[in-house]
Amino acid sequence: MDAKAAIRLGEGQTTEFKFRIDSQRKIAKTLVAFANSEGGSIFIGVKDNGSIAGVRGEEELFMIEGAADLHTRPPVQFHHEALEIDGKLVLAIEIPQSATRPHEAREEEGASSREWSAYFRQDAANFRANGVLLHVWRTQQLEKSLSQSEQRVLHVLKNADSRVSVTQVFKSVELSMKEVEHALATLIAWGIADYRAGEKGIRFGLRGD
Repeated sequence: MDAKAAIRLGEGQTTEFKFRIDSQRKIAKTLVAFANSEGGSIFIGVKDNGSIAGVRGEEELFMIEGAADLHTRPPVQFHHEALEIDGKLVLAIEIPQSATRPHEAREEEGASSREWSAYFRQDAANFRANGVLLHVWRTQQLEKSLSQSEQRVLHVLKNADSRVSVTQVFKSVELSMKEVEHALATLIAWGIADYRAGEKGIRFGLRGD
């Protein structure tokens, strides 16, 4: 890691500066935002303008560990490294992009009607995610666990102009009718797809369409 170069570029999509950690709940939002986005680095002991202030002892690391363990769910994974920059100690916290999104942070008391919220990173700020983003992240995570057959059927549902019948799905994929039925059942059970009955029989599509 070229920490000096990263600090010189200033705060942004994957970089945040902290003079010190005053609140575990506040820093938990940044941990979650980086994990839910592209990952990133938090440099503790650096002022907002990029000047090096340095840290003392291990208190800051304990604060980060507490934030991740107590105020993020599932707990955000990170790596840490103590760096000497301009003769001062800087604590670098590296948060990789998570494969188990979405992560949520515990809200500060009185700050929100919700106890937990998911956040994402945009430029140099953290934003609360809405239902659309939560659905995207959860669907992406589920797709990683889907079998090849289920992914094929899901692809048909995503690209169909309207809801489709079992037979229409069957004609679009190189699967047996039994495999198609099993895949549709799995997608419905996981909340990815649903069904509606009409004059022409039962039709399937993505949930909410």
